[in-house]
Amino acid sequence: MESPEKPIITCAQPLAVFGADMFALAEQYLDAFSALKVKENVTRLRPAYFLLSHATELALKSFLVNMGYDHNSIFKLNHNMKRIHVEATNNGLLDVPQLNLLIDHLADMNDENSLRYPAYQFISVPDAEECAEVCRTLLGAIGPRIKRAGFVAMMKLRARHPGCDFSWVGPPQP
Repeated sequence: MESPEKPIITCAQPLAVFGADMFALAEQYLDAFSALKVKENVTRLRPAYFLLSHATELALKSFLVNMGYDHNSIFKLNHNMKRIHVEATNNGLLDVPQLNLLIDHLADMNDENSLRYPAYQFISVPDAEECAEVCRTLLGAIGPRIKRAGFVAMMKLRARHPGCDFSWVGPPQP
């Protein structure tokens, strides 16, 4: 016997859930970076370091969402890693060893979108394993709070609409 389909509630995604989803995506991008094994195949430098850069960006932006930034404020930050990092630091991001150095490297590597499009050749790149470890440390430092906030927001939504699934429309809302 087939189970009946759940009703679908169409609403704005709670901002905390958006932040938790962004955080989960950051973890996935970091996993993909690690899976490319850059040390073994240097022809993958641009795509690999793009993944690392995006993982770091999403992690920092998820932190800002957790600190109260709305959807529009997050997207106005664009992909400016240094600016995003400064915003996160100004909003209480704890010191993550070597994060400043990682941000500087990624910002330099992505100058003029050179991780996204053909551009100058990199003379040197930071060690992939060390970079991944810095990003993992960042994720470990901010993850529990972001995940908990997303979980609580979803549980409140599910309590208001028991037995329903959700379809997000429009920008996330507090």
